[in-house]
Amino acid sequence: MDKKQNNPPKPITLKTVTGLDYFDYDEIILFRADGHNVECIVNEAATPIRVYHSLNFLENEYIDADFRRCNRSIIVNLRYIRRLEIKTKNLTLKNDMVLKVSDSFKKFLMGHADNKNYKDIVKNVHHNRKHIDVSKLKIIMNKLKVNLIRKFFKNIYKVVKTLIIISLFVSSLLIISGCESPERFYRPDLPEKLCVVGIIDVDDTTLRHISFEKSFQSEFIDELNDSLRNFTFSLSSSYEEIFNFRSDSVIKCLRDLKIPDNINFLPGEKYSLYASEKDLHNISAEVEAVQVPAEPKLISANVEVTTLSEPFGCVSILDVRTAKIKLRFESDRNLYYAIVVKGWGTSLSSMFVPSPSYMDFSVMESNTPGFLSPLQGLMIPHWTCNDNSEYWLKDPAYAYFIEGNKSPGLECQLTLTIQYKDGYCLYENIKTFGIKLISIPRELYQFEKSVYAYRKMKGDPFTEPIYINGNIKGGNGIFALCRSTELKITFPNWI
Repeated sequence: MDKKQNNPPKPITLKTVTGLDYFDYDEIILFRADGHNVECIVNEAATPIRVYHSLNFLENEYIDADFRRCNRSIIVNLRYIRRLEIKTKNLTLKNDMVLKVSDSFKKFLMGHADNKNYKDIVKNVHHNRKHIDVSKLKIIMNKLKVNLIRKFFKNIYKVVKTLIIISLFVSSLLIISGCESPERFYRPDLPEKLCVVGIIDVDDTTLRHISFEKSFQSEFIDELNDSLRNFTFSLSSSYEEIFNFRSDSVIKCLRDLKIPDNINFLPGEKYSLYASEKDLHNISAEVEAVQVPAEPKLISANVEVTTLSEPFGCVSILDVRTAKIKLRFESDRNLYYAIVVKGWGTSLSSMFVPSPSYMDFSVMESNTPGFLSPLQGLMIPHWTCNDNSEYWLKDPAYAYFIEGNKSPGLECQLTLTIQYKDGYCLYENIKTFGIKLISIPRELYQFEKSVYAYRKMKGDPFTEPIYINGNIKGGNGIFALCRSTELKITFPNWI
């Protein structure tokens, strides 16, 4: 008994819920990230053991020739590896667990370097406990390659079918949920990428905004505010660079950067976006503006007083004003559209009310199905209350998105309602409304529709994953050039 107590502790010491547990290197199969902590799977335990350490700590403290990080969330014991499927990067362990491994780990196992380095790698896969025969390992690897080639034609139908399923139901998030939403999602199986949302109206300089950020895929809480490092991006025409931005330091993100008004975007000209960041792949996109939309025509416009059942905004106002505007325009079956509303007005509560400003609206009637979703880069100021005082708060501006080929007879008719003088909208009096009709690329419409579907379904755990569309190569998001026309409705008196 005394002799057992005098034995030195085992080499790996882990802090668990019961205290400190000690393990030999060959007892542990793998470490796996679990939220802010880690699960340890050992060869003689029926259930994983929760460990109060991060993977970074374990990697720095105990990593040796037996243990290696096979992906962002798992450190595996190399001695428990049974099989590596090279094409799928599936790693099977001796306890029949299957792991998806990174490219660097796959290259490590395959001896991606020259023959000398390959021998060094294989030679080091022990910890002064058990030697591996290099020639035997080579034979195993050669057999594995032969088996993979033999199975290729047998499984080709399965591969094609799998690709189709993946294209329909691949999970989104949050690449770029980090791109279009304030939420961040822990998806260590996805690589970090640059996200961009850039929408430029060729005909209206009020819509020339672009945003960049890094998608959040890390499992470590201290990396929640990970930032862009040594970031650059540029816009170019087919013959010259027209705009560039550079940050040689660290910025958390680049939100709603306004492209200068004096930069001219020519219809029919192709423009390219290029961006780079110190730690991520470069991204690019090439776009061309779609054709200008037809001018919208006014059918009717009137303003009425609407009585609310309870106050809507900061002030106890029940009788608010609502403008009802009916319009139509000829739609093109090859175009997609976004509709936004602007207002020119005043406010007795504030001398600094912006004019013009985008306004909230709803679609009362429409012969063309569509959906309301935020148009990236546009913001609306609202009154908000805090400790019985009012101040401005900017919220995203919504647009109504439709497909041109869904309008019956290729004429779209809509009735819009716009509420103001309600303690929420900054305007208390209106002189002019502007109905802006924007023709947008198909890629932007699909991006907005997928983001809209994601927002509608993200609270349902049984919803199939939403694929976020985009046109950014090497990253996530959308870059689009749009065209626009505007219908202005000016009233003879302030309303």
